[in-house]
Amino acid sequence: MVPSRPTFWNIPAWSEILQYLLGAGVVVFIVWVVIRHIRCWRKGTREPVPRLGAEVLKQALERLARFVLTPQRLQSDPYAFITHLGLFWGMVLLALGTAIATIDWDVFHLIFGVRLLQGAFYRVFELVLDVAGVALLIGLVLAVVRRYVLRPSRLTVPQFFGESWESAVILGLLLLVTITGFLIEGLRIQAGLMLKSAAVIANTPENMGEEGVRDATAAAAASVAPWSPVGNLVATIFRGLDASSLRQAHLVLWWIHALAAFAFLLAIPVTKANHLITAFLNVILPSSSELPTASPTIKQRIDGVLPSLTWRQRLEVSACTACGKCQEVCPAHRAGYAFTPKGTVWATRGVLMREVWPWWPATAKASEEHVWLNKDAIWSCYTCRACEVQCPVLVRHTNLVVSYRRPLVDESALADGLQEVLQNLQRYGNSFGQSPRKRADWTKGLPFAVKNANKEAVHYLWFVGDYTSYDARAREVTQTIARIFNAAGLDYGILYEKEKNAGNDVRRIGEEGLFEFLRDENLRALESATWQAIVTSDPHSYHVLRNEYGLKKPSPVGPPASTEKPHEAVGKNSNTVASQALADPPGGNGHPAKHNGDAAPLVWHVSELFWELLKSGKLTVAKKLDRRVTYHDPCYLGRYNEVYDAPRAVLEAIGCHVVEMPQHRENSYCCGAGGGRIWMKDRPGIRERPAETRVKEALSLGNVEDLVVACPKDLVMFQDAVKSLGAEDRLRVIDVASLLAQAISPDIKSQD
Repeated sequence: MVPSRPTFWNIPAWSEILQYLLGAGVVVFIVWVVIRHIRCWRKGTREPVPRLGAEVLKQALERLARFVLTPQRLQSDPYAFITHLGLFWGMVLLALGTAIATIDWDVFHLIFGVRLLQGAFYRVFELVLDVAGVALLIGLVLAVVRRYVLRPSRLTVPQFFGESWESAVILGLLLLVTITGFLIEGLRIQAGLMLKSAAVIANTPENMGEEGVRDATAAAAASVAPWSPVGNLVATIFRGLDASSLRQAHLVLWWIHALAAFAFLLAIPVTKANHLITAFLNVILPSSSELPTASPTIKQRIDGVLPSLTWRQRLEVSACTACGKCQEVCPAHRAGYAFTPKGTVWATRGVLMREVWPWWPATAKASEEHVWLNKDAIWSCYTCRACEVQCPVLVRHTNLVVSYRRPLVDESALADGLQEVLQNLQRYGNSFGQSPRKRADWTKGLPFAVKNANKEAVHYLWFVGDYTSYDARAREVTQTIARIFNAAGLDYGILYEKEKNAGNDVRRIGEEGLFEFLRDENLRALESATWQAIVTSDPHSYHVLRNEYGLKKPSPVGPPASTEKPHEAVGKNSNTVASQALADPPGGNGHPAKHNGDAAPLVWHVSELFWELLKSGKLTVAKKLDRRVTYHDPCYLGRYNEVYDAPRAVLEAIGCHVVEMPQHRENSYCCGAGGGRIWMKDRPGIRERPAETRVKEALSLGNVEDLVVACPKDLVMFQDAVKSLGAEDRLRVIDVASLLAQAISPDIKSQD
């Protein structure tokens, strides 16, 4: 007899029927609960996502491979990575094995009278399932040790009804399923060996009833027991039992195993295990990395607690696994503010669960909604996205925070310091409360004129920004940049008093109406000017201009990027971007595309343009600096737009030796200025300002002379931090433009 899987050996007919009935009930329950969740998600507002197509499908498969099959964002934590691999692949392979066994029995055997699980395929099948079971068991043991012995603080969540028991129940059920599965296998193998020795297999099916056929199948399967190494080992435990005891123990454990499996399946949609479904959906479904546009026709707050969220935001809140990786890197949490990205997401989940289940305990409202969703917590976020680049399931925490800030703005529940700034932005178009006519005062100290882009055509329109126009320290860098542009023969100009704050941080504050006002004013100014590309030294302006203004690339006409003589006007028809954006206000255009390989991007950061000018020979290095420096990646240049290489390439080209801080590139530590925090007062009693933490990290390198920045806000924040730490004689904070100026010409006055 060819060995095949002894499905339902020793299982009476009533048990088979009851198992199928229970299984059908479980499926119906899961579908019903999933539908309730989907209805909850559909209550969210619209969020534009890319249309389904070949490219979208390709990206979905890439995300599936990177974040589900081989969880890329867990690799930095080997313990968590191994635990996840064991749990995930163990469950996936065992679930596939169960599905194959069901198809083998209910389709191939009962309908076609043949077996799929027999011969060589059956041997491999048994081996794979044993390995999967071991992997799952290892993952479960590691998870139990981590949660109940090691107890890292990042795994704690706001205390509400489920967390106190959910993890224990989920892990307990999975352990019960895994252990009973191996015990059942061992009992079946031992019984098969006894039946084989009794020569049951020698009988023909015609001489046996249904029970005899199943006994013969079990006896034949015992001959491939070595292919089930764990089950074969477990079988030795039961050698002392007689046939009757083996059958009784097998049937009892079979039912315990089945009921535990059903209980786990029932728990998936009603506990945090629902991330097995929601995290998968959140990873593979397309989404925008940008903020969803607030709708004036929709209430900004629902039931006094929940803000107006998109359907996609509601889904990703449900996808959160509460792993706490976001919390570990959050600068607000590390500084001592009453905020964690996980706390905000998890508390929001509690609110949404009461929409799914009206009986959801109200105790959550008095605890995490008060602590984690109050205005002090919501205003603490720097919107730096450090949390998002760590999240294994791609939750967009900063978008959620901004959604909570919008109703606070509507209710005038602003953080200290914001009211005056918002009034200044509304009245003067800048956060300093200065006259727009003073915006270009920094040009008065230059030995050459800076073109007025409102009056004559330019190739590069320089969007200067607030800090680079009004702050005394940043203005020195602005003048240095102008001198570099002039030395390169660049055709550039500025908007003078027509430029207003770009609105990036205004939007992150949640003042959507003011953002739209600033954006539209700037777009009108851009429409009235003639230009081919935009350049800015402010990463905040860079981000919003590049991704949230709806700018389109002009026609490829006009002179080259750099020229010794001013070029002729290219005509206003070369720039139709503003009219298009005004006609169709943007809500975000997806993940920003990298500039790498793009010969002429529409919006440049000065560091990118500097590198292009050095490569093209428009700028030449006259003096190698030979300085040991470390570079700080600005959040809105790095994490938001993936510009990491250009500033480093400039530094290396001018002879600097770049020493990386432990937290660099996408893991760079925030300076503490983002999300409007630069305008807000610090809460008394915080442990340490993020800028001070970052300066200490630079100082810890020991042999670094300069902390190089590529953002005017970084310059201000870090210079203040160096002074507060008394480290002026040990570390200089300097902009990359100032170092470049020192290298290309000693005649260019630059920041000391």
